[in-house]
Amino acid sequence: MLSIRKLLPAATIVTALALGACRGGDGSSGTGSDEEFVTGACNAAAKFQEDLNDVFADLANADSEEEAVKLVAEPFENFTKAFKDLNPPADLKEWHSDAGKALDSTVAALKKGDTSALEGDPFPEAPAEVQDRLNKVAAEVEACQETGLFE
Repeated sequence: MLSIRKLLPAATIVTALALGACRGGDGSSGTGSDEEFVTGACNAAAKFQEDLNDVFADLANADSEEEAVKLVAEPFENFTKAFKDLNPPADLKEWHSDAGKALDSTVAALKKGDTSALEGDPFPEAPAEVQDRLNKVAAEVEACQETGLFE
């Protein structure tokens, strides 16, 4: 299912290096199709990866771990906004809301320079039957192949 960890290898590597030297709308209706939701999530993940790549050079110049983590906050915030703007299928409405809240907490911690915010995966576990269904859809979406979001 959705895993922010699939998106973090580059962020983790860059942070480690630095530390060492959609459908628009309110996203709450729960009337979206699997295809729209998966495509939107994977497109948001691809943009997130691009945004992280853009901050890599700045991370190398960070004066502290906290400063480096704060630099990563903006790409996380942009991803969170895009994710929360998605219109999930009805059976993912509650999960989507919970995941959005978890991402908001991660962004708030990153903005404070909390290095522990990069540990773990903020996405709650979705029901297995929904994961299987969305994984099948993701197998057909090019952006999902590039990001590995639904693997």
